[in-house]
Amino acid sequence: MSLPAHLSSPREARVSIAMATYNGARFIQEQLNSILAQTHLPWELVITDDQSTDATEQIVNAFAEKAPFRIRFIRNEDRLYFSSNFMKAASLCEGDFIAFSDQDDIWDPRKIELSLDALAQPGVVLCVHDATKVNEQLEPIGLETRRGVPKGLLAEFDPLNAFSGFVCTFPTSMLALIPAGQRPADIIETNRLFSHDRWICFLATLVGSIANLPDPLALYRQHDDNAAGWMRSGRSQSDMLSLMRNRFGFYILKRLSVLRSLNQLAATIDPNSLDPTIFSAQKFERSLRFLKQYEEHYERRFRIACADFRPLRLWNLSVCVFRGAYRGPVGSGSTWRKLMMDGLGAIVAHPNQGEIARSQLLLQPK
Repeated sequence: MSLPAHLSSPREARVSIAMATYNGARFIQEQLNSILAQTHLPWELVITDDQSTDATEQIVNAFAEKAPFRIRFIRNEDRLYFSSNFMKAASLCEGDFIAFSDQDDIWDPRKIELSLDALAQPGVVLCVHDATKVNEQLEPIGLETRRGVPKGLLAEFDPLNAFSGFVCTFPTSMLALIPAGQRPADIIETNRLFSHDRWICFLATLVGSIANLPDPLALYRQHDDNAAGWMRSGRSQSDMLSLMRNRFGFYILKRLSVLRSLNQLAATIDPNSLDPTIFSAQKFERSLRFLKQYEEHYERRFRIACADFRPLRLWNLSVCVFRGAYRGPVGSGSTWRKLMMDGLGAIVAHPNQGEIARSQLLLQPK
């Protein structure tokens, strides 16, 4: 069982819901109602509000008067933005497990119950699931799933990737592995810290397995006020070519920089301090070796960008192929896609990519 020692069954688990809000009055009532309809009710709902100017707080307060579980509403003194706001909410949770919640989705009544059942399996420290994308009128428009990632138990997962935060449920004690304030800069929004979902997925890959359920256990509402996830138009071929010419080195270097930081942070964990009823010290040791190897793969890929002459770039590309640099873990994308991207960069990128990338990384807001 991957449950805290004081629990003999997932039915006994106290679940905290960590919700980050910002001007959520349009849809939050429906989400609160779906939480109230859970077959396994939460023990508490912790809401950290990022200085909403609408009726979000009033709606929550009215709901709290009738809810059979405790609700804490904390208004932030300063704007935190959504990822850090989620991490603050999680840091205030006191239950055995934490489930992230958006303010505008609708949960399947079985979401908490099925997530806990999955987390009770040996070695599982994170439960995720699919979701149905819907528009504002709750009409289905697609499926929110991690493409290319199999269902079932995942012993490995790319530390640079993530499942959407609202599908994640995990033991509260996982937050104590590494202080959240030490998170590196995020890969996508490099002016902010590692996103809350990317951080939780990284911690999970260090000490256990991920249970990826096939059930779509939420309606994932898409609208133009989403903090993340709103449908964006794809880049044109000319845009992609321009990016590869000018930012190929930066694309690789910023991921290499994050991997270096993650390696340093993982090394601060004392394997003897891990709770053996929840976390696996053996998995942690394997993860340390893998992280170092993955960092080395990106170092080799960065050498492609650093070479100014095309023949040398292509030679470095062949070295990467020979050394297995494109055989990443689950969630890292296909081997051929990464190889084709590096091949395109080797051919079209402007010279001095190494210097340009280092300058761009230094210019990123801290």
